[in-house]
Amino acid sequence: YENLTYDEIKPLLPAIHQAIVEPAPSGIMFASGIRLSGVALLAKHRVREGMPLCIQIMEIDKWGKKNRITQCLKALATYGPAAKAVLPELRQLEKDLLAHREARMLAPVIEQTRALIEKIDSATGTVELRGIQDP
Repeated sequence: YENLTYDEIKPLLPAIHQAIVEPAPSGIMFASGIRLSGVALLAKHRVREGMPLCIQIMEIDKWGKKNRITQCLKALATYGPAAKAVLPELRQLEKDLLAHREARMLAPVIEQTRALIEKIDSATGTVELRGIQDP
């Protein structure tokens, strides 16, 4: 993925999207790898559908949540002001993490979430997004 241009990746976007939506049957310990690579790729190329997928795959009650949430927040940060579309979900994420039974262990993630919310909220300008189905 890293070495391909957007034009080379474009035909693969529907399959990449599907690989993010449906976890690999590799077991709980390794199921997030391809999903995180996929959202990072979508974010790199500013593909609109990547933002809600980042929110969707955080799965804060499943094994490996700390790394998964951190990587999803990092991907969302690359969208800049375009990520304002998911601010309500990020604010809800912050509340859910604060109420989480492992909130103390997740303190760095909570701080990262807060920082991202502030960064996106204060971001100005526009970012041109692409869509999976765009011509």
